[in-house]
Amino acid sequence: MEEILEPQEVSQESSDPNESVLTPQQNRQIQLVETEKQFERGISWFYWIAGLSLVNSVLWLTGAEWSFIIGLGATQMVDAIVLGLSEEMQLGNAIKYVAFGVDLLIAGIYVLIGFLGLKRIKAVIIVGMVFYTLDGLIFLLVGDYLSIAFHGYALFCIFGGLKALKQLPPKQVVQCQAADDGPFLQEL
Repeated sequence: MEEILEPQEVSQESSDPNESVLTPQQNRQIQLVETEKQFERGISWFYWIAGLSLVNSVLWLTGAEWSFIIGLGATQMVDAIVLGLSEEMQLGNAIKYVAFGVDLLIAGIYVLIGFLGLKRIKAVIIVGMVFYTLDGLIFLLVGDYLSIAFHGYALFCIFGGLKALKQLPPKQVVQCQAADDGPFLQEL
């Protein structure tokens, strides 16, 4: 005779005593931490763009023959225009420092975009992406396809940060408030 087998219950517990089973709430918390990291990595590209653009500007100021591909086309355009003017009008090297000041201003805008972007201001991130896309068009005009490709990669990473932001809950504001029995934290 055939024996009828009863279905067996599948145990949720692991056979390995060192392996822990996470609750759905813990899994969600881990997912939120990973999403927050992805957001920060993406938006932090604005800092890298600004920083390496300034390195490019310093390299130009010192007469170096190379630069980073991640730099801004706007700062390189300012530097090239000033170089052309200084040679044509015999303005000397002092004008290069003016160009460096303009480069600092441009890079500062990207630092501000990164700072405000990390504060989760979505409109600032989008404006930053538009600025960086327009900056990439400068390289298209001069045929620097490697810089265009890198702009595309950086924009892809920034977009990943923006996409992660959409998955994050609104950031809660925590305020320190004094009470008679001592300070405590209160969520607003």
